[in-house]
Amino acid sequence: MSKMNDSTTNSSIKKEAPKRTRAFSTRAKTGCKTCKVRHVKCDEGRPGCRKCAQTGRKCDGYAHCTPSTASKSSANSSTPSPRSFKDVRYQLVQSVPDFLSPSLFTSEQERYSFHFFHTITAPQLEGCFRSGFWSRSVLQASHREASVRYAAIALGAMHERFGLEDGFIASVEEDTEENSFALRQYVKAINCLVQPSMCVAGRHTRRSANVALMTCVLFICFETLRGHHDAALAHIDGGIRILSEMQTTQDGTTGPSNIPADSSSIESIPVSTFRMIFSRVDIQASVLTSRARIIDGHESSPHPSPIPDTFNSLEEARESLESVWTCSARNLLSCSMYNGVPLPLTTNSETATLVSTRLEFWNTSFELYLRTTYGKRGLEKAKAIDKMAINVLRIQSLVTEVLFSASRATQQPDETSWDVFRFEYDAITNWAAEILYATSETQGERTPSTFTLDNGIIQPLFFVATKCRYRRTRSRAIALLKNANRQEGLWSSALTARVAERVRDIEEYGLAEEQELVPDTNRVQSLNMRFEFEGPEGRRAWLGYSHRRNSLMYEMGEWISIYNTEASPLDMRRSMSAPSMYGDDRSWYGGSERAQSCESNQEFAANNEEF
Repeated sequence: MSKMNDSTTNSSIKKEAPKRTRAFSTRAKTGCKTCKVRHVKCDEGRPGCRKCAQTGRKCDGYAHCTPSTASKSSANSSTPSPRSFKDVRYQLVQSVPDFLSPSLFTSEQERYSFHFFHTITAPQLEGCFRSGFWSRSVLQASHREASVRYAAIALGAMHERFGLEDGFIASVEEDTEENSFALRQYVKAINCLVQPSMCVAGRHTRRSANVALMTCVLFICFETLRGHHDAALAHIDGGIRILSEMQTTQDGTTGPSNIPADSSSIESIPVSTFRMIFSRVDIQASVLTSRARIIDGHESSPHPSPIPDTFNSLEEARESLESVWTCSARNLLSCSMYNGVPLPLTTNSETATLVSTRLEFWNTSFELYLRTTYGKRGLEKAKAIDKMAINVLRIQSLVTEVLFSASRATQQPDETSWDVFRFEYDAITNWAAEILYATSETQGERTPSTFTLDNGIIQPLFFVATKCRYRRTRSRAIALLKNANRQEGLWSSALTARVAERVRDIEEYGLAEEQELVPDTNRVQSLNMRFEFEGPEGRRAWLGYSHRRNSLMYEMGEWISIYNTEASPLDMRRSMSAPSMYGDDRSWYGGSERAQSCESNQEFAANNEEF
């Protein structure tokens, strides 16, 4: 009986025990086909996953799937922000954007690289000023225009490598798989542009002109990241030629600017949008090369557009300030400009009055806009992206004011004339630090790699690092450059920081630690710099300058690489007396005319035991 009771009890316990069920979870819709068949977790590496590579299997790629809206929002809310650029590729939603048909891609790599462009590259290029060119116009054009689509794919692939190499591609090996793919897409885009259908009677139509200009902008970005400076400059020149053609035909009945356009088509993009973009990169090129062309949004008009009493947006304030800067840059470059820093020469009084008046009007209108928009609360509750935009505009305005004030200060070039701007140097450095902090605030401790075509903080910080002789402020500016991890158009923060460090080492050599201000006798003059992206040692910069020793002024020059090791003063002196120092005639703003013979440098090296 007891056995029967025990068995009955055990039977009842088994019946009462809850049935174990597998926890519900949705089936993973991403991952490569091979890992799905094997029922293992895929790391979703591109172009092939590491799980397959480690086990010696062939990765069969990824099936296209579009997650639901709910899953997208859930992923966005639960996935932390990537702490480095290397995390980005594993956190991208592996799907083609809804507006772009998957049939437009011929491979999974094309699909992925375009999505990288859409998700990472375009937002970075859009920056803190929401013009809509990158986030809307380029993406829409990619759907209809093959050349734009191929160029975007190529740029996305190259931009991914830029991020994976921590914001500086030292050299490009074209035989690697990643670069071969990007270059193939680049060539496809070029082939689309040279089709006969792109022109009518040898001239651009409104559509073909805008397609060519948009693709040209993408090419400039691609060549800049790739490391081919001369090719980027060639694309800038090509775009300006197209703009000039459009300018000369805008009054005709068949000119590109007079063709009606669908608001959603590429023809609807105003010519002024492209002119503003090319004006920005043209100024960069004019500062870094011997070219003198600087275009303006109203080039054919003898009088620039008036500055409004206040602005309706930060983008409008930016465009207005850039018109002031373009006018002042043209004047400064015409008088004696070295790397964006003019010698203090007297400028045309009429131009000086015009620029000063317009800059004063701009500052008044901008401050009124800030008070009207943010009121008494100031910028405390402003969005982070708006704070960055405001600081960028403040920096650009102040740099323009300092440059123009210095150019009018005296008729005799004197480096001590820059010392009166100590307050301005500190302000520029503080605003730049706020921009970098805002950039990295949500991205972890290290500043993420950033790429944009716009002028931001690199050139202003280099200006402070080379013209501010207050050593503490200068060192802070250089430290910000070294940690910036940015490429702003033709300006690389890493390489620019190396040049700034070299200038500091030359001027501060032998100074006591407590000496705050660099004496005039130690200062370099006629500073000029150019980036060389296709040298045998990869990316490097040429630094030319004048330096006084024993009451004599000597012209010096040297190559600076991102990988240079620290050299002793004697080693640096020898490098500057190398016979090949002035082996080419490439120099900026008449530098070759100012350069003396190599014998002068050798005499300098022989007559001075210490540098």
